[in-house]
Amino acid sequence: MARKNKGYSGSYIQKRRILEPEQAKAIINSVSNEKERLLLKILYEVGCTVSELAGIKVEDIKTDSIRIVKNGRERNIIISHELRRELKDYLKKALKKKLYSEFLFSTRQSPKMDIRRVQQIVKKHLGSSSGKVRQARIVELAAKKTAEEIKKNTGLKRLEEKDFLGSEEIERIKAEIKEKKDSLAFGLLLETGCKISELVDIKVEDIGENSVSVGTPKREAGISRKLASEIKSFVDSEKISGFLFQSRQSGRISDRRIFQVLKLYGEKTGVKVNPRILRNTKIARMLESGQDRKKIQDELGIKRLEFSSYGLLGKNKNE
Repeated sequence: MARKNKGYSGSYIQKRRILEPEQAKAIINSVSNEKERLLLKILYEVGCTVSELAGIKVEDIKTDSIRIVKNGRERNIIISHELRRELKDYLKKALKKKLYSEFLFSTRQSPKMDIRRVQQIVKKHLGSSSGKVRQARIVELAAKKTAEEIKKNTGLKRLEEKDFLGSEEIERIKAEIKEKKDSLAFGLLLETGCKISELVDIKVEDIGENSVSVGTPKREAGISRKLASEIKSFVDSEKISGFLFQSRQSGRISDRRIFQVLKLYGEKTGVKVNPRILRNTKIARMLESGQDRKKIQDELGIKRLEFSSYGLLGKNKNE
């Protein structure tokens, strides 16, 4: 049963549930307090920790980036035009009001806002921990960047599991696949997020113009028109009926064979890939595009979507 809103200015995000990227951005943009809104935008867009955010100095604000310094090491994060403009306006007003400090965020009592105060602001508006704000950013980046790019952007030492693929990794695998059957299997796993047992049970009649019926009971999973067209061409050229993926030994290809195919292309490209990772990539992409939880659960046949179950969590070395 969902917990009731306890007076937070943003929608209450239930404990242990994912803070979705679009949801986080919508709540942050609705915050009326300029200082708190800017703080939350930086926390989300930069993907930093609360201690890193509290430590940002005015001199760390560059023309198109923010410098984050931690344990003597630094990283420069490119920021959006919108955030650059808001930072410029904020600093101009602070200078005019003579509230200029060495640190970007200060309080009346201290030239540097303490970590506890930052955490209170996050909790007040998002009803969630700063760690979940960071996780939401990782989900958004997952559909666009590789693991190394995400770690560089957020300062993470490692990702809890490399359980999703970035667009560059997907293209590397696609470029390596030569067999049409393998290409279609990879495409269906990626675009539908179905399980291997569901993939091998797909029949020719299950393929629609932009969807495919999978699972038991059957559910509709969306696919691109391009993939649907490629499947139709494959079926026509090979004169296939019954199961879409067949073998000479039995009516349909085995689960094991699909695992072997993915492992082969993973070894050739140096990319860790398996059915679970492809399923998680689908989830990450749907979250990044703003799909709600129920839509994801219905399309992938998941009874309850738990963020932590899908390997999209980031961890620092010492956490």
